[in-house]
Parts: sequence; structure tokens; C-alpha cells
Amino acid sequence: MATFYFFHATAALLRLIFQTSAHPRTAILVNTMIQAAGDLWHFVILFLVLNFGFIALGMAQFAPDKEEFSSPLRSFETLWEMLLGSMIESGDIPSSTWSFGLLFMTCLCSRVCVCVCVCERARVCVHIQYTRTSGCEHTHAR
Repeated sequence: MATFYFFHATAALLRLIFQTSAHPRTAILVNTMIQAAGDLWHFVILFLVLNFGFIALGMAQFAPDKEEFSSPLRSFETLWEMLLGSMIESGDIPSSTWSFGLLFMTCLCSRVCVCVCVCERARVCVHIQYTRTSGCEHTHAR
């Protein structure tokens, strides 16, 4: 039942977001997110492919010795926690060796998402300006 409630709440939230596109100012935001969805989806796919590659490499290298890499699910949890800043339970890796990599990956991921949204916002704004000057009443970006 909890799954049903989750999907129902998600559908209600998406419906609310799309209903706000009736106002011209919020339509820019909604259309920007719609236009950026494809690029963000490709970023998520690339992130998952790379993450599963690191899972396979971690399991091949460390599975016999470390409990954290004993299964694919356990490896994913370990890599996700390391991405968010925590250390592995055995404490074999000092934080000074990977803190720069964590900072770099966090900055890179956030900059990619921001750049995609800014680029798509510019495209939506240009389209809205074009529709206003050409006399069209519809402001939906394509």
C-alpha cells in the first residue's frame, strides 16, 4: 500500500507542477525542466553505467578481502556512502587520499545539471520571446 501512496503522491505533485505552467512566469520554469529532462536523463544513464562499472571493478579487486564489496548491492551501498562523504567500515583508506576526488565529482555533477538547466532555460526564453513577437497565443516550448 505504501508503494501505491508513493505513486499517487508523485502523480499529484507532477500534476501540480504542470498546472502551474498556466502562469507565464512559472511556465518558463516548467518548460525549462521539460526541455532539460532529456539531457538530464542521459546524464543519469551515464552516471549509472559508470557507477556499475566501478561496482564490478570494486568487487573484482576487493570482494575476497573486504565485506563492503562482497555483493553488488553491498558494493553499491558502499560506493554511494563514499560519494556522500562517509568512510568504509574497515577504515583502511584515509580520508585525505580521496577527499579531493569526492569534491571534484560533486562539483562536476552539480555543474553538469546546472549547465543543462541554464542552456534549456535560454532556449525556452528565446522561444517564448519569438511566440510573443509573432503573435501566437500559445507559449508552449518545443
